[in-house]
Amino acid sequence: MSAAPQQPRSFAGYDLHEVAVADLVSSTCRASPVSDEGARGEDVALRVVHQRLIRHRRAVDGFLHVNNRVAAIDHPHMLRLTDVGADGGVPYAASVWRDGIPLSALLLESAPLDTRDVLRLGGQLAEALDTVHGRGIVHGTVGLPSVWIKRRRASRVPPSAALTAFGTSHLLAPILDTIEDDEASVELLFIAPEQLHGEPAGPAADQYALACVLFTALTGTTPFRGDSNNELFGAHLFTEPPDATAVRDGLDPAWNDVFGRALAKDPAERFENCRTLLLAAGRCAHGAGGRPRPAATSPRPQAAGKVPVTPVASTDDVASSWWRRRLLRIVLTVALLVMLAVLAMLFTGAEVAGAAVAVTWRPAALTPRDAPRSARRRRGRRRT
Repeated sequence: MSAAPQQPRSFAGYDLHEVAVADLVSSTCRASPVSDEGARGEDVALRVVHQRLIRHRRAVDGFLHVNNRVAAIDHPHMLRLTDVGADGGVPYAASVWRDGIPLSALLLESAPLDTRDVLRLGGQLAEALDTVHGRGIVHGTVGLPSVWIKRRRASRVPPSAALTAFGTSHLLAPILDTIEDDEASVELLFIAPEQLHGEPAGPAADQYALACVLFTALTGTTPFRGDSNNELFGAHLFTEPPDATAVRDGLDPAWNDVFGRALAKDPAERFENCRTLLLAAGRCAHGAGGRPRPAATSPRPQAAGKVPVTPVASTDDVASSWWRRRLLRIVLTVALLVMLAVLAMLFTGAEVAGAAVAVTWRPAALTPRDAPRSARRRRGRRRT
């Protein structure tokens, strides 16, 4: 006899169904609002912040503040928020439900995308980003999981993109110390160099992340990669973006100039806004028949593979605080080792001639000299 199906769990007046996507800070479920009389409303995408984060009041307040501001915006390429609040101290945000998948899942199925689809989806995201920027809101963590691809019933109708998962950067800040460094975090995959320098994220940071999304969709590989957060952040800081034409055959060489500008390390050198970036990309459309190069440049699971969720705009620099805490640990460790060495000299009377305790910490790809070398090795493999 088969077991009876489980009754859906309830939260904040919603019946929860399957989990659509999960990330480091939240889970998003398909859910149904239930009235006091027991009537069900239309399904929503209910994003619920993880319990372990509710004690971080500043992070929770930032999440709620950003989502309340976003809820006032009705844009065809943003999943419209219908409810923002907290239940039992647990914050949540509900948006209209649209059948679809995150962009990360689409790229696992179909990367690289046709150039026309890249331009169409990119144009939709550019409109959404410029709209929120006009309201003084910055997403801060635009990425593959935070772009929802809405699929249409009629197969001939192309898919459309919607920006979602605002507020992630607020929630990431207090838990960065718990994130293992041996694997690059998807939520920080397309973080802009200025954010790593400790500067507040502005519209140019979202443009940088959008350019990373476009590059990944167009070529099937991310522009900057690393097997750890150290390597990933180092690549964003010091490695020049690869030429798209070196990854995918048949593309207009003008793509290289577009990405070179949008991915500039200095935000002042990027395009005026996201729409201007897409206008420049549109002039490259006659390279639409590009063919991807073989296996060496296929997308890496770490980049397009994980299916998490999120992002948001905040002036808190998530990545820089992570670096500061990491460097503080290193400084304290070095100080401890030096102190132990001095104590050993005092107690043993040993002579130390011209050599001190030397502890060198150089995370992979964190110096300008090292990062390009890594890039050259990758380009070498790509040509083979």
